[in-house]
Amino acid sequence: MPESDFWQALSDTIQRAVNLRVVTMVGDATVGGTLERMEVGAPAKPGSCLVTDINIVGGDITHIVSEKLLSAEFADLRTAHEAAVKQAQDIVERNVNILISIAKELGQQLGALPPPASGPIRKTTP
Repeated sequence: MPESDFWQALSDTIQRAVNLRVVTMVGDATVGGTLERMEVGAPAKPGSCLVTDINIVGGDITHIVSEKLLSAEFADLRTAHEAAVKQAQDIVERNVNILISIAKELGQQLGALPPPASGPIRKTTP
């Protein structure tokens, strides 16, 4: 794979992973499985929800709050949702920084490689 193809593939991969979504639903969820392999099903009829969707590349943030959850009695739930969004943003930032450092290291390693050896000289017969 030529170096330019590698960088294009890396760029395409990063562009596809552009959305961070945090969803908080109020309702009875189904929980099954073991602690190691927990399976959580969304409520069949969620009563209310908080959704935050962030386009990481574009910087667009969409925040949806069910009207019911705007009341004072749900302040703690809104705060917990905001904390989850912040934690998710921190994780994404850390992962992006790791990817950047890996890409820089790969670039340095590729630049340090000697040029390809020329193949054998072949004589062509007329």
